[in-house]
Parts: sequence; C-alpha cells; structure tokens
Amino acid sequence: MHAVPDKAHARFDAEARTYEYFVRLIPDPFGVNQSLYLDRAPNVGAMNTAAAYLIGSRDFTSFSKVKGGENHYICVCYEAGWHPIPGGLVFRIRANRFVRGMVRLVVGTLLSVGRGKLTPEEFGHILHTQSRIAASGAAVAKGLFLSRVEYPSELVAAEEPTGMPYFVPTS
Repeated sequence: MHAVPDKAHARFDAEARTYEYFVRLIPDPFGVNQSLYLDRAPNVGAMNTAAAYLIGSRDFTSFSKVKGGENHYICVCYEAGWHPIPGGLVFRIRANRFVRGMVRLVVGTLLSVGRGKLTPEEFGHILHTQSRIAASGAAVAKGLFLSRVEYPSELVAAEEPTGMPYFVPTS
C-alpha cells in the first residue's frame, strides 16, 4: 500500500476499465453462477465482426439503460472481442468509461448476431442510429466481471510487494 493524493478518486481517476463476460458451451454445475450457458455454439466470427463496430469513440445510447442518469453516452472503446477459453468463450471489452447497462446490452445483442438473428451490419446500424429499442435484451448478469482498472502511474505503485500486478499504469 502507498499514499495517494487526497483528491484521488477510484472511479473518476481511472483511465480505462476492462470487463469480461463468460459463456459456457458445455454444461458445468460449478459454473452456473459465474457464466451464461448456451446449448449450441454461436457464430463467433460474426460476433467478432459485429464487435469491431464498437472500437473507437462511439455514442453508446443504443446500449444503455433508459434514464441511466448519464450526461452523455460517448465512450472510447479500445478493445472488444470474443475469445475461446476451455469449455466456452469470453467477451472482453476495454474502454475509458461505460454507461449503465452497456456491457450486458452489448453482449445480449452480439449473442443475437451469433445466433443468426442479426447480421454484423445490422449490429453496426443499431450502434450508429442510437436506437435503444433496436438492440436485443441484456445478457444475464451472472457472467459479467470487472477484470481490470487502469490508473495513471502517478496514482499507484508499480507492483504489490508480492510482485503480482494489481493495476495497470497507463503513462
């Protein structure tokens, strides 16, 4: 542990956050509360094509909870994509900020792409038209985890005494 400036704020001083959403493709009684189970594999290629539309500075009104109390819905998305893991998939999204409900709504709509209910181009259109009603429902909460928060290097030490990183400086 080390001292930080008195005005340092854990939420507002963060420069980037990474969320991960876990999907199981094989039954696992121990993963019931940590992931969403799908009984058939979605089209990961189509979902990653659609996820590419998220990269950059975008207005995420389409993927926000109605009346979320936000001043604006612009986020800068640095990374968004599906990755294979043992027994399933993980969706990883990294951005400077997230609006209320954004990740679960993005995942729910990307899963609609993976099931063939939407094309990647339709996903892009939903994002660009800023129409919340056009997006699919939110994915269940149990698969979503905040996995990383990045702060400026002047706010946090490089490593804990164990040598294990607990943050990522962004300088």
